Formats: sequence, C-alpha cells, structure tokens
Amino acid sequence: ALKIVKKVSDSGIGLSGWKFDISISGIGTITRTTNSSGVINVTGIPAGSKCTVTESSYGGYKVLSSQSVTVYEGSSSTVTFTNQPLKGNLTVNKSVNYGTKAGFKFRLYGTSTIGKSVDVTATTNSSGKATFSNIYVGTYTLEEVDPGNAYIKPSSKTVTISANATTGAAYTTTASMTNTWKYWRASVTKVDAET
Repeated sequence: ALKIVKKVSDSGIGLSGWKFDISISGIGTITRTTNSSGVINVTGIPAGSKCTVTESSYGGYKVLSSQSVTVYEGSSSTVTFTNQPLKGNLTVNKSVNYGTKAGFKFRLYGTSTIGKSVDVTATTNSSGKATFSNIYVGTYTLEEVDPGNAYIKPSSKTVTISANATTGAAYTTTASMTNTWKYWRASVTKVDAET
C-alpha cells in the first residue's frame, strides 16, 4: 500500500482537498485527494511497483518536487509533503512637497491568496520608507492612516505581494505615495478709521 501524508507549515490551513497524481510503473497515473486528516491511502498496488507522487500546484504555496517510492509487500510506503506558504515584502516610498518624510503611518489589509486575513501597519523612517515584511502573497489595499492636518491624504492603492513559487524566495514590491501640502489663502483688508 501507499500512504501520502499532507502537511502545511501554517496550522491554520485545512488539510483536506489537496490533489496528488500517482504514477505507478506498469499501470499508469491515478489522481487522489486528501481526506480531512491530510491523508491518502492507496491499496491494490502490486508489490515492487515504483510510484512517483506529484502534488498539484496551489497558488500561494511553494511548489514541491515529486517524490518516488517503491511499494513492498506487507508494508505501507509513506511519502510526506509539507507545504510552506509563500511570503513577500512591500516597501512604501513616501514623498512630500514640503516638510519631513518621517512618521507617516500606512496600513496594508485584505485577504491573502491562501485565505489568510492580513491587517498590518508600518511607519516611515527619516528617509520616507515604510517596510512590510513576511506578508502572505496576495493582492491588498494600501492606505495612509492619517497624514495630519497639513497634508492632503492620497488615495489608497492596490498592491500585489509576490514570491518565487519554485524557490520560495520573497520578492519586494515597491509602492509610492505622495502627500501635497495644504496651501491656504488669507485676504486682509485694511480699513482706515477716517474713511
């Protein structure tokens, strides 16, 4: 028999419904889906058969390599696949037409590709950069929380956090946000008491 065990490094992700292709030498390829425990049991495979197990790719997770195993009589051969969610980074470049770039707070929120809720904030440093690190890949809303009374608040933006699905390496997305100083005008009228 062949046993496939599915695990994910993030315990909040369900284990059921993950698909695997099982190529059995001399027989062909079958597709099976994990149960609620993340397990697939395949029986009836002739002893001595070599099986190559390939997981279907899922967005938001690092793609795993196929695994090969030989099935022996009277025992169960087990292969385990452990997925890691992909994460990336976001750098916000803040610019202003007057004043300091430090201390501006940004909020990044939404739902990741794998269904995780994300709602985090970051504040700009003296160079005007705010960094969001280790964010689940997905498309989110980026907004400035409060630019203060002196600036016009910029519109929110849609940003996509990504990573390399093959290597798992995080990519850094860059977004620019510009604040414009609020100018005001005063009109002064001089009135002479004698006129």
